[in-house]
Amino acid sequence: MISSEAALEDLRREIDRVDDSIHDLLIHRVGIVQRIAQVKREGGLRFRPGREARMLRRLIARHRGPFPKPVLARIWREMLGATVRMQGEFSIGVYAVNGEQGCWDLARNHFGAHAPIMLHASAGQIVSDVAGGKATAGVLPRPREDDPQPWWPLLLTGEGAMPRIVARLPFAGRIRGRAEDIDAVVIACQPPEDSGDDITLVAIDMADTVSRATLKSAMRRCDLEPLFFASRHDPNKAGRETTLTEVKGFVLQDDKRLQRLAGTPRGGIQKVQVVGGYAVPLAERMLAEG
Repeated sequence: MISSEAALEDLRREIDRVDDSIHDLLIHRVGIVQRIAQVKREGGLRFRPGREARMLRRLIARHRGPFPKPVLARIWREMLGATVRMQGEFSIGVYAVNGEQGCWDLARNHFGAHAPIMLHASAGQIVSDVAGGKATAGVLPRPREDDPQPWWPLLLTGEGAMPRIVARLPFAGRIRGRAEDIDAVVIACQPPEDSGDDITLVAIDMADTVSRATLKSAMRRCDLEPLFFASRHDPNKAGRETTLTEVKGFVLQDDKRLQRLAGTPRGGIQKVQVVGGYAVPLAERMLAEG
């Protein structure tokens, strides 16, 4: 009769064999990533938030057993962060002011424990660094309606290719600690990707006489479902304001719905500009056990 200790040793050796197999597959995966990096030297996106979102959704959907889904997602996020850095220089500017480092926690959780992060107390500095190539990406607080000094209008100024919002954090469940009640977005000088389930952010330059209800009705008539509004009055543009809104779906700048929205209602809307988009984060029910 096999003793319990001998049975345990057999199981431990089996775990070691599984670990070796996992490691071998990881080495093989890295080899594929290196081949991708060779192709990307001829052009291509630095990182792929949309593809990463599709990947995590697929893995979470196929997962079974008692291993926690948020931990599974964290393992893949570490791997994705590491392989992105293998494909070229990669650094992140992160917003942190008055000792609040919730965005730092979100960035570290998303891009990996060894991601090169630079902390800044100025959102403008982060936007400038990303626009100028000093940082590959920036992590900033998610725009909100009650922000007295919103940073998002910075994406509408400047010359050349300005950064765009390309991801929302957290994507795969909230982490405990300083970032437990914080939402952030990632900006980068690349267009957002269609992940199959997305939110698009649109900036609308309009007369300040256009009410929120009128704007909402105009958007719905153009088959655009608004989810969120935040407005900013520019003192240099008397009688006008810029409103940031989130709409359901992946919407490009040349979308005919945006073209219909421009010029309505009665010429009150002057300009409609896509400032980014992000994959809808995984719902808590998708990450629950079972």
